[in-house]
Amino acid sequence: MLFRPDTVQAMAPAMTIVLPPSEGKAPGGTRDHQVGVFDEELEEGRRRVAKALGAAAQGISPAEGKRLFGATGFLLERAIECAQEVAAGTALVLPAWQRYTGVVWSHLQPASLAPIQREALVVPSGLYGLSVGTDLIADFRLTMGASLSGVGKLSSFWRRSLTDVLEDYVGEGVVYDLLTSEQRAALDYRRLSQLDGYVPVEFVRRDGHGAAGHAAKAIKGIVARTLLDAGVDGVARLKWQGWRTSIRGRVITVIAP
Repeated sequence: MLFRPDTVQAMAPAMTIVLPPSEGKAPGGTRDHQVGVFDEELEEGRRRVAKALGAAAQGISPAEGKRLFGATGFLLERAIECAQEVAAGTALVLPAWQRYTGVVWSHLQPASLAPIQREALVVPSGLYGLSVGTDLIADFRLTMGASLSGVGKLSSFWRRSLTDVLEDYVGEGVVYDLLTSEQRAALDYRRLSQLDGYVPVEFVRRDGHGAAGHAAKAIKGIVARTLLDAGVDGVARLKWQGWRTSIRGRVITVIAP
């Protein structure tokens, strides 16, 4: 089975980093299904999404597949196969820190993190809602911007439960938000911004508009790693290929060259 009904009572680390997932994912995995941190709270929502995803993947046309998965050719075939395995409960799983392989994650270099540092990573996703870096997840392709029949737009479907879960998990700790606007749409940041420990991290061009592209993803992974290794003081000193940081109040701004 993909998810388990039993769970463990987990304590959040003093620092939590909310980090985007990646489209790039390592294939394969194991049949191990140890309990994840948010399994109990998000079990019902995950099952609904998995069921709707499997139904959507049945007999899907290339045009429909491109709209749902944002993929064509081999990547679309893989997305459909993974969706069917998720729905059937036969998907292989890997820890999230091993599954995600995109630019952000490759520059984070999670293989060299300590286990407690991987546990400080919290990742929103269309399928799982929220996972920590050590949770086991399947191979899948599904963004928060996607819509599924019977579920609707995933960011709207998940918003209330993810906000409740993350708010409880963070508690009185510090949470650094490195999400894009798409992932932020799945959380009520009017509520989360009221937390004393909430720190948004913005990545912008010199003109103040949002930064995008390979370098913006790379620096996001580097900032996350620096927070884990050296804290906010390390980020204040961080310079990488012309990128620099500015800290005003509770907001960290990372500025492109």
